[in-house]
Amino acid sequence: MTEPSEEPHIDDQIEDLVQKHWEAHSTPLLLSQLGSRISHEDAKTIKNKSENLATYLRERIANRVEVIQSNQIPALIGAIPANVMKNSNIDVDAMLLRTRQRSKFRRFHRAFWAAFVKEQTPQTRRYVSIGPPPQFQEISSDTTLSSNDDTEVSRKYEVTGEYIVGAGDDVTAVHSSIKRWLLANGLDESLFLADEESQYMPLPSDDLLGRMIVALTPEELKRMPIPLDIVSKLRRKSV
Repeated sequence: MTEPSEEPHIDDQIEDLVQKHWEAHSTPLLLSQLGSRISHEDAKTIKNKSENLATYLRERIANRVEVIQSNQIPALIGAIPANVMKNSNIDVDAMLLRTRQRSKFRRFHRAFWAAFVKEQTPQTRRYVSIGPPPQFQEISSDTTLSSNDDTEVSRKYEVTGEYIVGAGDDVTAVHSSIKRWLLANGLDESLFLADEESQYMPLPSDDLLGRMIVALTPEELKRMPIPLDIVSKLRRKSV
């Protein structure tokens, strides 16, 4: 049974996002995308009230937004306007799978994506760490970062305000900002892809890393510590 919400502005925002996405694309808004468009404070409120976003939607605004889940890929969960299911005989799996086919962009890890769309807390600086998995955090502007070692994996890369496009921006704008940030920091996108993307990325048989290893002697290899992001980049680049 749907409970009356104590935070009507959150519910109104969610309904509006889902409705506009449906009108523009005729596909569900994936919950992973919906979550990234909700402000930091509202996300905390949702977490305090429910186990997760899907539960929140089902318990509180099921009369406005319908949560649907793929039987073929259980991790694929989306939201559509509630009246859509009432007025149509819809193949849920086919509709959710269209969200993957429609996208011409790579899917980034949720935490990494959020770093470019979440509203930034005032007087803080935002950083992304490679992981795995990738993570982002906000720290006070007057805090100095320190590292226990010099490896690339332990380093944090700042996401400044010029790259944070906001939750209301088009997906194309977010991807454009991410590409600019990756280029500015000399990082490969493969480090931040969602697990299923990185798992199935084809690797070249003539990669630069393999050529380099063959060219060096065992003694030379022992003297060459290489950051993992560079290893990943060399492995994915063909000669």
